[in-house]
Amino acid sequence: MRGIVIIFHQIYSWIGVDNFRSSIRWTQGSTLSREISRSVGFTGNIYIGRFRGGITTSRNITQTATIHAQAVIDPWTTANWRPYIAREVHHYSGVSAQVRIIIPDTRNVTVTAEYAVLRVQSTEVWTRVNTLRNINASTPLPPTTAPPVRW
Repeated sequence: MRGIVIIFHQIYSWIGVDNFRSSIRWTQGSTLSREISRSVGFTGNIYIGRFRGGITTSRNITQTATIHAQAVIDPWTTANWRPYIAREVHHYSGVSAQVRIIIPDTRNVTVTAEYAVLRVQSTEVWTRVNTLRNINASTPLPPTTAPPVRW
């Protein structure tokens, strides 16, 4: 049986507050949120001769990033949040075993399966401060790459 491991980062867009060019403290007026959901568990098929069967056991993982009403952002600051989920996904396919059917006949069992393991479920926070206090400065953009996650 062959296995391939792939790491998936499910990332949603950033939500944030741009107070980068303001000398006044900013207060959030309403609640903002972003939510993502991914499945973890096992899904697979088995083939024995003409018999085909399948099994699935999984659950959904949900992560939400929220900026609550009345949150305060300091002057000259941009603050951003994004939810993310990192999964380790194992893909299997190939002949896994020899089985003996009721009649004396040996057949190969072919299996294709995916097993997803939750590794990290979190919210990334990204802030930058306008240290020069320049009202003409461009607000820096948060990264579009996967979060620097280790497990």
